[in-house]
Amino acid sequence: KNAIAPSIEMYNSLISGLFKCGKSSEVADLVNEIDERGLVPNIVTYGSLIAGWCKEGLLDKALSLYHNMLEKGLTPNAIICCSIVSGLYRLGKVDEANTLLQKVIDMDMDPSCGSLKELWSSDGRPLDVHSIIDSINSRAEDLLCPNKIIYNLALLGLCKSGKLEDAMILFSELLKRGFVPDNFTYCSLIHGLVVAGDVNRAFDLRDDMLRTGLIPNIAIYNALIYGLCKSKNFDRAVKLFLKLKLKGVAPNLVTYNILITGYCKFSDISEAIKLKAKMEKEGILPSVFTYSTLISGLCKQGEVEKSLELLDQMISVPEDTDLRTYQSLARNYLRDHDIESIFKLHRTVKSGFHFFGTEYVEEDSAEPTRLEGACNTSHMREAVC
Repeated sequence: KNAIAPSIEMYNSLISGLFKCGKSSEVADLVNEIDERGLVPNIVTYGSLIAGWCKEGLLDKALSLYHNMLEKGLTPNAIICCSIVSGLYRLGKVDEANTLLQKVIDMDMDPSCGSLKELWSSDGRPLDVHSIIDSINSRAEDLLCPNKIIYNLALLGLCKSGKLEDAMILFSELLKRGFVPDNFTYCSLIHGLVVAGDVNRAFDLRDDMLRTGLIPNIAIYNALIYGLCKSKNFDRAVKLFLKLKLKGVAPNLVTYNILITGYCKFSDISEAIKLKAKMEKEGILPSVFTYSTLISGLCKQGEVEKSLELLDQMISVPEDTDLRTYQSLARNYLRDHDIESIFKLHRTVKSGFHFFGTEYVEEDSAEPTRLEGACNTSHMREAVC
């Protein structure tokens, strides 16, 4: 009889089974066997291994696998990223955790997790938190993933789906059951509250974090500063920004862009330009959004020549096609004194940024809190033609 050659799917099931049975010591042999047979691990393989090692508390192994899959061109899904984020926080690698957390926030929330998809799409129906939690616990066991990771993913998905009150109800019930929230949990909820315009509750959650001994990260403070700007409490936003270093938190590009936008909105372009100089002094390069905001602000005050001077200061990065495209288009419009096209170009730049699946940037508002991604160059050209 012909032997059936083992497939990677078969090995994925075996790996999952070994972790479930508490036989993690045998997993390494299976991984070696996969390599010897010339089979290629897929996203499921890496997901099972990462979740398994995280559950075993061997975070270094999980992180090594995570970096290995990136090197091989595989894109981690939300569940893998959530596992790694929590692991990084536990290891004290806060900057790495913050960066990956931002990527998770920007992800399309559609993991292979049926119970969560059903939760996120339950339009208008009352939230049965008890059955939801039971379902999540069951799914976590199937995925070899710590319950906390799936709870965080459920809360993030609810916030991104616009179901903020459901997220808060689920959060409250989880707390009653002994759930210990982390930076990931609070970041998801605070971002959700800010998008909903409830900045006071967002600050209440920040205070809850501090009481539990957690230190809010820059992604959380960016959301709070943005929320203050959005609610027209700009002076308070500036005061919070000035306190960041005292709190041991370093502002990043997004922080500066939020405040630069605020200064432009309140017709204090000189302070906005000073802030740009400050960020450059700290080694943070302005983005296309930074320049577009400042140039649009200058044009509103009739300062076309100053806009051209600012445009000439743009540091051209060869691989940054968005920045080079903006620079070329803006220079032509400014030379022609075509101010309306400058404003239209700025709206196009802003529309390239999204947050929680909805447009986070409104007219005369701030840049969203994602760390990567700008306008699609072709869309930028088309929008202003």
